[in-house]
Amino acid sequence: MKSRTLFIALTLFACSQGAALATAPHYEAHCKEPLPVFTLGENSQPTKAQERTLCACIWQNLGGWEREVSKKIAEGKTSDISTLHMRAFPLVL
Repeated sequence: MKSRTLFIALTLFACSQGAALATAPHYEAHCKEPLPVFTLGENSQPTKAQERTLCACIWQNLGGWEREVSKKIAEGKTSDISTLHMRAFPLVL
Protein backbone atom coordinates (compact mmCIF):
# COMPACT_ATOMS: atom_id res chain seq x y z
CA MET A 1 0.00 0.00 0.00
CA LYS A 2 2.82 2.43 0.86
CA SER A 3 4.57 1.77 -2.45
CA ARG A 4 1.34 2.39 -4.35
CA THR A 5 0.76 5.68 -2.54
CA LEU A 6 4.37 6.69 -3.16
CA PHE A 7 4.03 5.82 -6.85
CA ILE A 8 0.85 7.92 -7.19
CA ALA A 9 2.46 10.85 -5.37
CA LEU A 10 5.57 10.71 -7.56
CA THR A 11 3.46 10.44 -10.72
CA LEU A 12 1.36 13.45 -9.75
CA PHE A 13 4.49 15.43 -8.88
CA ALA A 14 6.15 14.55 -12.19
CA CYS A 15 3.03 15.46 -14.16
CA SER A 16 2.67 18.79 -12.38
CA GLN A 17 6.34 19.58 -13.06
CA GLY A 18 5.94 18.68 -16.73
CA ALA A 19 2.85 20.86 -17.00
CA ALA A 20 4.72 23.77 -15.42
CA LEU A 21 7.55 23.40 -17.92
CA ALA A 22 5.17 23.10 -20.84
CA THR A 23 3.43 26.36 -19.94
CA ALA A 24 6.61 28.34 -19.25
CA PRO A 25 6.71 31.22 -21.71
CA HIS A 26 9.42 31.16 -24.34
CA TYR A 27 11.29 34.34 -25.18
CA GLU A 28 9.72 36.12 -28.16
CA ALA A 29 12.16 37.91 -30.43
CA HIS A 30 10.92 41.11 -32.03
CA CYS A 31 13.18 42.44 -34.76
CA LYS A 32 13.48 45.83 -36.45
CA GLU A 33 14.08 43.89 -39.66
CA PRO A 34 10.86 42.69 -41.33
CA LEU A 35 10.99 39.26 -39.71
CA PRO A 36 8.02 37.51 -38.13
CA VAL A 37 8.07 37.28 -34.34
CA PHE A 38 9.73 34.02 -33.32
CA THR A 39 10.45 32.24 -30.07
CA LEU A 40 13.69 30.95 -28.63
CA GLY A 41 14.40 27.95 -26.40
CA GLU A 42 12.85 27.71 -22.97
CA ASN A 43 16.01 28.86 -21.16
CA SER A 44 16.87 31.67 -23.57
CA GLN A 45 17.01 35.16 -22.12
CA PRO A 46 19.11 37.20 -24.56
CA THR A 47 20.01 40.80 -23.94
CA LYS A 48 18.58 43.40 -26.32
CA ALA A 49 22.01 43.62 -27.98
CA GLN A 50 22.07 39.84 -28.49
CA GLU A 51 18.54 39.95 -29.90
CA ARG A 52 19.54 42.70 -32.37
CA THR A 53 22.59 40.69 -33.42
CA LEU A 54 20.50 37.55 -33.91
CA CYS A 55 17.89 39.41 -35.96
CA ALA A 56 20.55 41.04 -38.15
CA CYS A 57 22.25 37.68 -38.69
CA ILE A 58 19.00 35.99 -39.72
CA TRP A 59 18.09 38.84 -42.08
CA GLN A 60 21.54 38.86 -43.70
CA ASN A 61 21.30 35.12 -44.37
CA LEU A 62 17.91 35.23 -46.08
CA GLY A 63 17.84 35.15 -49.87
CA GLY A 64 15.60 37.21 -52.17
CA TRP A 65 12.39 35.17 -52.04
CA GLU A 66 12.90 34.47 -48.33
CA ARG A 67 13.07 38.20 -47.59
CA GLU A 68 9.88 38.82 -49.54
CA VAL A 69 8.09 36.02 -47.66
CA SER A 70 9.44 37.32 -44.36
CA LYS A 71 8.12 40.82 -45.06
CA LYS A 72 4.67 39.48 -45.96
CA ILE A 73 4.48 37.32 -42.84
CA ALA A 74 5.61 40.22 -40.64
CA GLU A 75 2.91 42.40 -42.24
CA GLY A 76 0.24 39.74 -41.75
CA LYS A 77 -0.16 39.18 -45.50
CA THR A 78 0.18 35.40 -45.43
CA SER A 79 -2.63 35.02 -47.99
CA ASP A 80 -0.26 36.62 -50.54
CA ILE A 81 2.32 33.83 -50.07
CA SER A 82 2.28 30.64 -52.11
CA THR A 83 1.94 27.38 -50.23
CA LEU A 84 5.34 26.32 -51.54
CA HIS A 85 7.09 29.43 -50.20
CA MET A 86 5.21 29.31 -46.91
CA ARG A 87 6.23 25.70 -46.29
CA ALA A 88 9.81 26.33 -47.40
CA PHE A 89 10.32 29.48 -45.32
CA PRO A 90 12.93 28.68 -42.65
CA LEU A 91 11.31 30.47 -39.67
CA VAL A 92 7.80 29.04 -40.03
CA LEU A 93 6.90 25.70 -38.52
